Amino acid sequence: MGNVCGGGERSLCLSNGGTEAFIDVLMLAVSDLADDVWDYRFAALLNGRTRT
Repeated sequence: MGNVCGGGERSLCLSNGGTEAFIDVLMLAVSDLADDVWDYRFAALLNGRTRT
């Protein structure tokens, strides 16, 4: 079973492990580039989504 993320006409299909790795890398990038409160909250949301 995998995950499909889409927006507009494009979609990204990843396995569960691929999705976890993608979110982990995205979380690091967002945390590094965060400038305001919304950015930090988004990074925290991503961090919470990868931990079960």
